[in-house]
Amino acid sequence: MKKNNSYWLFLEPHVRIFIKRDHVLLYDTLKGKVLEYCKDHEISKVAKRLKGIKNLFTIKITGKEINGNASLAQLISDLKENCMGDIIDSSLSRGKPVQLVRILNNQAELKKNKFDNFWSIGEDILANLKEISFFITNRCERDCEICKYAYKQFPFCSTNGKAGEILEVDKIRNFVIQAKGSGLSRINILGGNILSYPELETLFNFLAGIPILKSYFIHVKNLKNGFERIASLTDRLSELEVLIEAPFNKGKADYIEKIVQRATLETCLCLVVKNENELLNIQKYFYSIGPDKLRIQPCFNANNFDFFHEHVFLSKQRIIESSPSEKDIFTRMAANPTNFGKLIVGSNGKIYGNMNNAPIGLLEKDSLRHILYRELDSGKSWRRLRTNVQPCKSCVYNLLCPPLSNYETVLGQNNLCQIEIDP
Repeated sequence: MKKNNSYWLFLEPHVRIFIKRDHVLLYDTLKGKVLEYCKDHEISKVAKRLKGIKNLFTIKITGKEINGNASLAQLISDLKENCMGDIIDSSLSRGKPVQLVRILNNQAELKKNKFDNFWSIGEDILANLKEISFFITNRCERDCEICKYAYKQFPFCSTNGKAGEILEVDKIRNFVIQAKGSGLSRINILGGNILSYPELETLFNFLAGIPILKSYFIHVKNLKNGFERIASLTDRLSELEVLIEAPFNKGKADYIEKIVQRATLETCLCLVVKNENELLNIQKYFYSIGPDKLRIQPCFNANNFDFFHEHVFLSKQRIIESSPSEKDIFTRMAANPTNFGKLIVGSNGKIYGNMNNAPIGLLEKDSLRHILYRELDSGKSWRRLRTNVQPCKSCVYNLLCPPLSNYETVLGQNNLCQIEIDP
């Protein structure tokens, strides 16, 4: 470079910059390519200038700076080689080149809604609702150990609460009717044993008239004596989720394959695994059913941390290979897409944004709009971000990582990864 010349150093608009101290990550949102620089103060200074909102990914540098700074020269070389940026002679332009940089436009700002006399989110708070899960009863004659904790990790049956609780159809109907015109696209029905629910057929008929996906979750042990009752349901927008836990053997696999063949609904098998042996047995006995009908669900039981470390924790390479888009990154800056838009109604009528957190309302007392407002305003689920929790907030990968899930909560550890973060 001619030392007396000046140059415009610029990044392509599809490149995002993440900086933590002197740790810099440049990420190409189109190709999933990563450039990473650790403990390089010179590159950190340049990256901070490029990221400055007024600079718009374009800064002026001199040939003298480039020739005298090996780190800067290497950065420019890397950017050019990976088509993530470049330099141009400033004499070729009359002024600073215009660079259009996308920024987060958070439409979910809290605004006063004078018509409802309470704070709402944007123009229509109901648009935020995507999914409701109803625990219609906690009745169940089984005494499964997993029942006590699995439901806090993923959709699963549970007898949590006072014995014999029933969520009446009228209460469910009134709550769902309030969601008319919302973004609701899925309703989950869970228990206990939902086949013990006295108004099951009435509930079937009501939900069949709603043109969205309905999922019915039933433990395979309860399905054995109640299959005909669920088989009477023919709603084309309903599906059956069969919950299955170890032991996995050929006899159980053969029985479950028959269920899949007989079912009148689209059927998915949720196979819960807690150790390596259970995982191997799934691969051994369930291969003939087909991967499109299987969901393998790891379950933490407080004694299998090593299993989770091996099969659930993410390596840096796996995070990069997930290749989140620019839209994914912007979403993770504002909300937790794993939880956002989801409500859970317990068999006692308590309403949750997440079963690991305190309830945000009561079915009989609170309107749907007020419930949504509370979760958006002060809830601990929909806006639980990696950028707000330790140690993830100190990591340059926090917006490339998958959003926080229930696993982080039950394990008591936010960084379910193998990335070392500088203290």
